[in-house]
Amino acid sequence: MASLNRNKPKYVKLDRLAPRTHDHCVIVKVLEKQSLNKKESATVEGRREQVLVGDETGCMYMRAHNGE
Repeated sequence: MASLNRNKPKYVKLDRLAPRTHDHCVIVKVLEKQSLNKKESATVEGRREQVLVGDETGCMYMRAHNGE
């Protein structure tokens, strides 16, 4: 079986991120989270949260879908 040729993930700090980019690897601490669902009885499949995360370089809000 052929092996997959994958690059090693490149970890970045929050101060290096730019708006509307994706596929970054970061290690952060979750500081706060807030549900974005209209109903309190939302299913696990449809759960969305706004999460405040941070590292030693700064803090940012991100959207988490289905427990990311």
